[in-house]
Amino acid sequence: MSRGDDEARPRGVRGADVAYVTCVIATRDRGARVVQAVESVWANLPVSAEVVIVDQSATRETEAALEEFRGRPGFRYVRSGTTGISAGRNAGVELASHELVAFTDDDCLVGGVWLKAITDGFTRDPRVGIVFGSVLAAPTDPQHEVVTSYLPSAPFLARGLEDKLRVEGISACMAIRRSMWRALGGFDEQLGVGAPYRAGEETDLTLRALEAGYFVFETPEAQVTHAGVCPLAAIAAVIDRNWFGTGAAWGKLLRRRPRLTTALLARLSLKWAFGTPPIASSLGTRSHRVRRLGAFGRGLATGLRHPVDPATGLFVVEKRRQPGAPTPELASGGRQPRDQRRSENPSSPHSEKCSP
Repeated sequence: MSRGDDEARPRGVRGADVAYVTCVIATRDRGARVVQAVESVWANLPVSAEVVIVDQSATRETEAALEEFRGRPGFRYVRSGTTGISAGRNAGVELASHELVAFTDDDCLVGGVWLKAITDGFTRDPRVGIVFGSVLAAPTDPQHEVVTSYLPSAPFLARGLEDKLRVEGISACMAIRRSMWRALGGFDEQLGVGAPYRAGEETDLTLRALEAGYFVFETPEAQVTHAGVCPLAAIAAVIDRNWFGTGAAWGKLLRRRPRLTTALLARLSLKWAFGTPPIASSLGTRSHRVRRLGAFGRGLATGLRHPVDPATGLFVVEKRRQPGAPTPELASGGRQPRDQRRSENPSSPHSEKCSP
């Protein structure tokens, strides 16, 4: 499939073909630790597939560690001055040669059938634009640390926004159609680790995809193992970050679709009031219900206040003004020109401690 085929709508897009898949890994300051992630992905790939590494590191350590992969067919490495995992993934998808693009993180190891299992999700229906899988926790000492994880209980196909509450996938085990990504304007670079709103990029893309008529499929068969351990003392910070970003993504939808979103949020509040979300359950034995709701509420209010581009559904951001320049223009928060892709805090890494 050429890059221009069926860019605007999901109808008529070809089903999955494992031989024509791009795997994107955005990385920052992992050094030699990223090699294990790349090796596990490489073991899954057929000859004609490719791996794209977007290195946002402050040093050359990661580049040196990946030198052994240079020259392999299908391996592409690029250093990027961007900040934030959403910007890194957008840069990777731009470089992708194939229609299907899979993502994992630089602190994950993918399972032996990961690529086939996650791409098989696209054969369920030609309108499937996103597939999520399982993120398993690496062995750790639960008395001192936890690992963010998520295991779907069963395969599920979400056909509209009303089904979103049954899909809670993590972007560490995720795949998309490139044509859908282009039609939606990419990941919102105001969301995700290392961005101003720190998390929620996969929630936002899922909401925008369902709203646009794409389907989202979740399967327990595609598995990655997450090794990003989080000390118990840091759990509160992880909750604040993750649920704030998720709230901001929902706040954006509330601003654009108030009636439908209010109904969905009412259902979500009941779900959280009488149970613990699977991702929250992975963060130890305490429910942290009040903290989760507080962080989500703050993010929701922030997302509701933030202007949104009506054409793309992306947060609008101000372009930085040079001294003496006129009032800054407003730009959409998705795929900005590469020299403008900077977080408001350029020193903020996307691979923060205890990243999901």
